[in-house]
Amino acid sequence: VGFGVDLCYAVAAALFGEDYRDRVIFLREEIDVGFTALENREIDLMAKVRSHTMEQEVSLTGFSFTTPYLYTGLVFGGEPSYVTCAENKNTTGACNNLKVCVKAESPMVDVVRSLLPEENMFEVVISFFDEYVDYLNSPTCNVIADNQPIVAGTLMRTRKVIGPYKIGNQLMSNHPLAMVTRDDDPSWSDFVNWVLQALIMAEKHNITQQTASEMPATDVFGEKFKNMFVNAIRAVGNYGEIYTRHLEDVIPRQDMNVINDGTSGLIFSHPFGNLLGSASSGHVEGGILEKIFQRGYLKCGILDQNTLGRFDTEKHTPSGLGVDYCYALSAGIFRDYTEETKNNYTKIFPIVSTSMSSSLNQHEMDVINLVEVNLINDVSKKMSFSQPIFYNSQEGPLALATYQDDAQWAYFVYWAVSATFYAEERNITKESSNEMPLLNLFGPHHKPMMRNIIKAVGNYGDIYDRNTDDLGPRAGLNMLSIKNSSRLHAFPGIFDSLNIVNDFAF
Repeated sequence: VGFGVDLCYAVAAALFGEDYRDRVIFLREEIDVGFTALENREIDLMAKVRSHTMEQEVSLTGFSFTTPYLYTGLVFGGEPSYVTCAENKNTTGACNNLKVCVKAESPMVDVVRSLLPEENMFEVVISFFDEYVDYLNSPTCNVIADNQPIVAGTLMRTRKVIGPYKIGNQLMSNHPLAMVTRDDDPSWSDFVNWVLQALIMAEKHNITQQTASEMPATDVFGEKFKNMFVNAIRAVGNYGEIYTRHLEDVIPRQDMNVINDGTSGLIFSHPFGNLLGSASSGHVEGGILEKIFQRGYLKCGILDQNTLGRFDTEKHTPSGLGVDYCYALSAGIFRDYTEETKNNYTKIFPIVSTSMSSSLNQHEMDVINLVEVNLINDVSKKMSFSQPIFYNSQEGPLALATYQDDAQWAYFVYWAVSATFYAEERNITKESSNEMPLLNLFGPHHKPMMRNIIKAVGNYGDIYDRNTDDLGPRAGLNMLSIKNSSRLHAFPGIFDSLNIVNDFAF
């Protein structure tokens, strides 16, 4: 049982229909071998407690992360008085004996290290999360630190902690959890992600396990999977039903994991992780990033019917929100990018919507800006997307789109966009761009990519302010997502995807 188990059942039901339970094999993976098992094709999907960070996505090559299914972060758990000490970052007086155990070589080590002195933290080797309890019951530590579902689930499920314990209620970091697939099969990754989207969309439309037949049919993945969304909801219910069944008792549902109703912002960065720990050898041979670098300029398309990226017909100069993000990418790619040379490094082209897919597929464009993130563009037109850079009430969420056959380039674009959100969250501007982190994930040449991006175009708020005449006053989903505001959001397309011609096949 568990949230991750139901996610697996939802995917299985979408695949196999009514006899899905007999078609799923669950493996209780050791913590550190999950990615290896996925890489070796021993498993098809990881659905339990995997943080979507830049470090995880880029450095662990070969994997694709879904949209987050749970927004959470590090919490402390253990002896009540010491949990309070840890949350208050207090290691003096009565808190002098605080000893926090955190899994060695996990993303949480850097979080704890940023909060507490080294002498108060202990990196421990565990194969299964239940082993945290052994450390709590020994003199090694009086507090454990990990993702909220792990801490809450471990302590409350095992019931083997000696003495009183407390689960902290302060999230000390931002670590959204996602399902993981291999990135060499984009169709399968898309299938898994849109099952998750369907769970969220069903709750939004108040469609439950009992009323699953109200979910629409779809032809996007082929006739064989026409009822995939109905079958997924019939098997496990909607997102809210799954949450209530498995998490409500241990982690009461709070705003971050409530569906956003459009009144609060969805502009937020995903966590980066340790960007300097894993050095990359650089560009993938024959990949788009290498081709751009060798060519000497970026080919960036802007949908010509979209007023958020426009062309001055007299001066033949482009401007707008989408254009600024073209320049942002060039600044991240070419170190000697300047305001004076930006048009040498960035070639911007108007693109009609009917040629989007072919322009990317045939490598006529490296990236197309202001494309709606929806089921058809993702699956049928085989695109990968950044986080949305604008939520438009008429056109839906708009993002940067790449062709899905080049994971490294898709990651580069995704995290370049996230860098502008990160900068606004921390009030980093052009003038303070050196406060942006360095990274080794795309090779030594791109170590300052995020600094160069912000130096060139500023943070998301700066970009938005420059384009207010086109965008209108900043409000709703286009605001920064403040701490604990609603982040759960389903992309459009599920309710209008029938009779779409697609060559998809497993």
